[in-house]
Amino acid sequence: MIVSDLLADMCEKWVRDTSLKEDSCYFSLHHPDISVNNIFIDEEYNITCLIDWAFCSSVPLSSAITEPGLPQSRHELPEVFREEFRRGFSEAAYSTSNRADPAENALLCRILQLSHPMWLISRLLSFDTVVDYPVLNDLWVITNPNKGHLLEEFKIRQSQDTYMGVHALLKEDDDHSRAAEEKHFKKGTQVDLTVARKLTLVSQWSSRYGQHGFVGLRVASSAFKTGEALWKWIDRCMIDLQEMYG
Repeated sequence: MIVSDLLADMCEKWVRDTSLKEDSCYFSLHHPDISVNNIFIDEEYNITCLIDWAFCSSVPLSSAITEPGLPQSRHELPEVFREEFRRGFSEAAYSTSNRADPAENALLCRILQLSHPMWLISRLLSFDTVVDYPVLNDLWVITNPNKGHLLEEFKIRQSQDTYMGVHALLKEDDDHSRAAEEKHFKKGTQVDLTVARKLTLVSQWSSRYGQHGFVGLRVASSAFKTGEALWKWIDRCMIDLQEMYG
């Protein structure tokens, strides 16, 4: 709930700070998954995209005019490539051979300059990321440059009455019985159960929903978040255990 509220707040702030009135007058067809698998370039640099129009939708220009993600749509381009894309886009828009309305071309270029937060938002809302936190953090830095670290904002909100109440309500629905664990973790997967229990324990060290100033175990520790290194470490341990015990 905290993440969804944070995302809603950031979207609202970004729209308020950067929205262009003219943008609301235009909609464009948009395909969410343009990648190297469906982009083809010939010897004369003509670009052809093969896409399934059944997955397209009409979106505001601020959603359609963004730097692409390559090689897959979830992958963010380095800044140097994004800058080159914006430069090439502007050159094409203002080219003497382009007969489109100059005012419309200028609008498209302004939208592209402000588009990176929308690219981040679309990745989160389409569940098209491998790890969500870096994307959410990048969006937080762009929209809230003077509000400190994102993890600190999590801790502040966890101490608020609204979220404490929701957390307590959701905990009532948790089934902590051993029967539930045994049903989920079948015979022969005790290692999986142990890993799940340890991750739950560690995540609760600093992700507590309690009043500000609460004194307890590891109260000063940073918020727990998983990452690529953690999952690689767990996979390596699981492989080692299988090799040791067959």
